Amino acid sequence: MIRIDETAQPVLQRVQRIALIVCVVGVVLSIAGLVINPSQFFQSYLVAFLYCFGLSVAGLGFSMIHYLGGGRWGAAIGDVLRSSASLFWVLAIMFLPIIGGVTYLYSWSNPAVIAADPLLHHKATWFSVPVWVMRAVVYFAVWLLLSRFLDQWFVQWDKTGDPSIRRRLRNLSGAGMVLLVLTVSFAMFDWVMSLEPDWTSTIYGLMVLVGHTLSGWAFAIFVLTQLRGRWPVREYDSWRLWQDLGSLLLANLILWAYMSFDQFMLIWVGNLNDEIPWYLHRMANGWQYVGIVVIIAQFAIPFLSLVLRPVRRNPNVLARVTVFLFVTRFIEDIVLVEPEFPPLSIVNHWQDLALVLALGGIWLALFCRQLQARLVVVRPAAIFPEHEEHAVHTPIPHEPSLGTE
Repeated sequence: MIRIDETAQPVLQRVQRIALIVCVVGVVLSIAGLVINPSQFFQSYLVAFLYCFGLSVAGLGFSMIHYLGGGRWGAAIGDVLRSSASLFWVLAIMFLPIIGGVTYLYSWSNPAVIAADPLLHHKATWFSVPVWVMRAVVYFAVWLLLSRFLDQWFVQWDKTGDPSIRRRLRNLSGAGMVLLVLTVSFAMFDWVMSLEPDWTSTIYGLMVLVGHTLSGWAFAIFVLTQLRGRWPVREYDSWRLWQDLGSLLLANLILWAYMSFDQFMLIWVGNLNDEIPWYLHRMANGWQYVGIVVIIAQFAIPFLSLVLRPVRRNPNVLARVTVFLFVTRFIEDIVLVEPEFPPLSIVNHWQDLALVLALGGIWLALFCRQLQARLVVVRPAAIFPEHEEHAVHTPIPHEPSLGTE
């Protein structure tokens, strides 16, 4: 029998109200920023959009990983992941201002720039605004269809336990993982890498994708730690659960660090004039200090913490590590976008904060609304029967979590 959770509702409703208030403040500041400095507005808007986008991408990606591999960790965190993945429709709406600000963001949108740069002549069709917009429509269509069908089929599986629906989930997840990697990679080529249209990196899209899934997975774990003392999450609370979640976080962190270093090493060793400018912009004029902060806060501190088994097994400590990761992801998104624009020196612009409050507040409020409707008790069989041998778990003491009342 499936029962809707009631104990977590007040907490989520309170967070939703706070998120809406934050959103209103951010919108007011953002409107002022648009009037004062439109160019900076669209730069900051792109940063905030990428940050929210990564949270939903992680939800969709890790949901499909669970459908493919099973495991009790997915039963505990699945509602959080599906809530994140259900918000691609609002991201599609959030993308519309980026289309409106394309001339402020992308130099290739100016035909004179294309005509004056021999390297861009063969990319003229690819970088035409209508074709660029059409690709974005295709990307969002893929993400919306994947999240919709996976969500619907999971609900059907949860209600009926029909093995044929389980096979559908697995088959779609296998193809969906390929589609997700390809579409998000090309989206990052279109939306971020093309800020410097002469620069190319084949690993760039995948590197940014892994970075976004890292922050999104960290956010999902943080949410779960705040609900662990409440039903139904407490039904799965055990040191094995948190160790599994922490281990997946560590693996994602290592993969992101490897890809980031691999791109840097190959480009720096090659030392080609058409490849190194991207790094030169981020290693001077104050941006190098921001890069050092990202290396320390998004890799060194979390890595040295997560390699310790007691940290991965303790939800309270694990929650603090996740905060490092999804906060510093916002800083890295700034580094990915803003060094491409004048002034080249680092500018701590208040619009960065205003836009992330506005878009992040909207996203968080809708996320809480989705999660309120999804917090249910799932039959153990619905976690996928081939993994029922992991059902036995050792509880850990219920220490007060950061958000537990």
